[in-house]
Amino acid sequence: MTVGCVLVIEDDEGILETLQLLLHEEGYTTCIARSPQEALALLDTTPVQCVLTDLFGNTPARLIASAEVVRRHALPIPVGILTAHTIPHDHLALALFAFVLTKPFDIDDLLSHIAASIAAPLTDAQRALQPVIDRYFAALSARDWDALIALC
Repeated sequence: MTVGCVLVIEDDEGILETLQLLLHEEGYTTCIARSPQEALALLDTTPVQCVLTDLFGNTPARLIASAEVVRRHALPIPVGILTAHTIPHDHLALALFAFVLTKPFDIDDLLSHIAASIAAPLTDAQRALQPVIDRYFAALSARDWDALIALC
């Protein structure tokens, strides 16, 4: 039984293939992006229930910024981080990510976090954004570019 699409943003082919296989075995469909830029395009066109992203960049600030761009673009979809980088978790917690796991991670922990993120009810802040999101998709469907730009 397929339970939802998980967008995996990862540039390491071995890790990407392992995650795809694992998630498929658990009933998830996956879509993949090898960079945050690819992910942004997919988020505009593909229904996604959860995002798993590595961190991309060469400084701590750029690492967090790469994931933050994806998190903001994906709202209200939960975004979890899987990384081998050493980033203070308090910096990442402040950025409102659904979860942060350090590679190598425990598979059961990952699956638990994904399931909890997908099942989590919307926060009050996310619920407050729902009318804007509805108007955004209505404008997009109607190709009302002026309304769409006004919402951005």
